[in-house]
Amino acid sequence: MKNALIENIVRLHTTELGAERIRRNLGLTEDPVEWCRSKILDKNAVIG
Repeated sequence: MKNALIENIVRLHTTELGAERIRRNLGLTEDPVEWCRSKILDKNAVIG
């Protein structure tokens, strides 16, 4: 699963409303899609 996720990382997206909700729920000030991409691509990430 992780390989498919990484292979399609550029397809990761959300709506503006979704991005705002993610920012609020996670307390982010940065772009939530880029934040998620960086977490997924982290070499220490455990995705199961």
